[in-house]
Amino acid sequence: MSKTKGFRNSGKLDLGGKNMEYVLAGALLIIIIVAVVLAVGPMQCGGGPTGPTGKPMFKCIECDKEWEVSQEDANKYHREMERGMGREMGDTPIGQDCPKCGKEGCVFMMIRCPKCKEYFLSKRYTDPDAFAKVGHRDICPDPECKTDVHEYNKKHRRR
Repeated sequence: MSKTKGFRNSGKLDLGGKNMEYVLAGALLIIIIVAVVLAVGPMQCGGGPTGPTGKPMFKCIECDKEWEVSQEDANKYHREMERGMGREMGDTPIGQDCPKCGKEGCVFMMIRCPKCKEYFLSKRYTDPDAFAKVGHRDICPDPECKTDVHEYNKKHRRR
């Protein structure tokens, strides 16, 4: 008999037979569950800022034009807006420059209501005083909807 512990006569490592198979199957199941939750979870919340083709929607508060942009351009807008947040004048955030009308600092990403699916700009950009009055919440402006986007997503998020 061989003096090497943990090895069978076949030359393979003995990891506990059936018990190890159960552990590996359980680990694989956990990995699959986590992958599904990460892939499906964001789709369940709704309220994403994407347009009909799945691209982010932006709006100019000066010329009132709305358009979709690629994810790459949306990331650029976000970086510019984050830099602009540091340059805020009073309570009014500074957005990106409008490629349609040429005005500076007036383009912001739109929010999609998770209930009625309408797009709107946060009052943070259009009316900061009203935004503060509603407790810094994004509420759908549709008079028949009036959904608080944060509360809706919190309530309908899968746990």
